[in-house]
Amino acid sequence: MKLNFTAGFEAWLELNGQYLIGKKEIEILEHIKQQGSFMRAAKTLGLSYAHAWNRIDNIQKILGTPLVEARRGGVSGGGATLTYAANNILSEYYILQKRLLKSAAKSIISKQEANLFKKKVWLPDITIIGSNSIGIELIIEQMLSEKKFSYEIVNVGSSGGLNAIMLGEADIAGVHLSDSKTGEYNISFMNRYWITGKAIMVRGFKRKQGFIVKKRNPKQIFGFRDLLRKEVKIINRGLGSGTRHLLDEGIQQIAKEDGIEVKTIINMIRGYDYEVNSHPEVAEAVRSGEADVGLGVEVRTVKTNLEFIPIQEEWFDFVLEKTRMRKPVIELFLKTLKSDKLRGIIQTRAPELKYTDKTGKIIHQP
Repeated sequence: MKLNFTAGFEAWLELNGQYLIGKKEIEILEHIKQQGSFMRAAKTLGLSYAHAWNRIDNIQKILGTPLVEARRGGVSGGGATLTYAANNILSEYYILQKRLLKSAAKSIISKQEANLFKKKVWLPDITIIGSNSIGIELIIEQMLSEKKFSYEIVNVGSSGGLNAIMLGEADIAGVHLSDSKTGEYNISFMNRYWITGKAIMVRGFKRKQGFIVKKRNPKQIFGFRDLLRKEVKIINRGLGSGTRHLLDEGIQQIAKEDGIEVKTIINMIRGYDYEVNSHPEVAEAVRSGEADVGLGVEVRTVKTNLEFIPIQEEWFDFVLEKTRMRKPVIELFLKTLKSDKLRGIIQTRAPELKYTDKTGKIIHQP
């Protein structure tokens, strides 16, 4: 039997020998361009928001310039649009694609893919994007005991959450970012992400960040300098997370004290490029022996057989899109956050999170 083979290929662009973008990332950018939404683009393509975000964010980090920005105007004043750099990349990719197809009349987006733009996608009643915290899960759990609704929690780090608010993709973002100049948490970053006029900040929980190590701390890790030892291997968090921000601040301090470049310090740390997306993943990597230490929030050592070496206290706060404040599910979120019932649940199931007299109150409303 004669087999009829057809040729297939996939094009991609590189920058200085490093993979930059290929078919999947091009599809994400095209869907954002057509639909004006990062969230809708991801769902249409059958991807999680976190997966789509990480793919595009990796390109932004390589280029050092944003590919997606907030679209001004409209009823809600939000939405996503591509930057000049992103449109330029699309053009370069299509030129390469046509060259490879040798002038064949075929678009990078097939008819089947084009029809996806017309596909109706499910969007949740409430979307929470940003940093990881068990407190968010407990809030949602308590809310569901009072009312049925759909939700989506996406862990892409604090910076990713603020970007999602800027793009109008999230109702709420969980953040914990410290300002190295003032020592203040979170508020100053509202201006950096151009959301001061479109969002408010609500006080959340106080918690501790520190080193997660095995029981009895066999590698004797007590500070950032211990991470430079050859026998120590770390597990890191993704760029843009508050925890990664804390680690990088520690590295910068060592570089300043020793009068050497930050890159030199990073090259001394085994596992610096080994990244995960959440605090539970950090704890699991240490528990399983994949790493000796990781930065994260205080854990319940009885259940995990781990120890926690505190570095500093921090605020885990919530940024809310102003135009969505009257949504019943958002009102329920704020009501639940301030409730005595949730306080009791937190004390029992997540005692590492500390309520204060400001929890649930607006701390920044321009």
